[in-house]
Amino acid sequence: MAIVALVKSRNLLNVLAILLPFVALVLFCIRVGFFVSALYVFFRDLPYFYELITFMLWISSPVFYPAAIVPPAVKPFLSINTLSPIIESLRQITLSGNLPDVMMVASALLSGTIFAALGWAYFHHSRSQFMDLL
Repeated sequence: MAIVALVKSRNLLNVLAILLPFVALVLFCIRVGFFVSALYVFFRDLPYFYELITFMLWISSPVFYPAAIVPPAVKPFLSINTLSPIIESLRQITLSGNLPDVMMVASALLSGTIFAALGWAYFHHSRSQFMDLL
């Protein structure tokens, strides 16, 4: 992605700007990791449910289509998806050659930080019950 951003924009600042959405993506992955690992101890059938949720998240994320072509009736549901601002900002940087929308990246970083902290708090809160259930 860095090479595509450099070739498309010919600006080193765009290559550095890719780090911000990637940090938000890492925070999103940390959040999911903490929640799923803590919930898996309590619910052994979680992989089947997790597979369904992951598929729905993949379908609702603007990975293969730009968010601009989504009908207005569906846009509120797209804004619920926490991966949407991350994907859209990566698309802005790499494909259009522009810097990402600051508010979109800031909201992705803020929500990633808050939910990663909540995931960490839930994991450590329920950690005392892990030995009893394993």
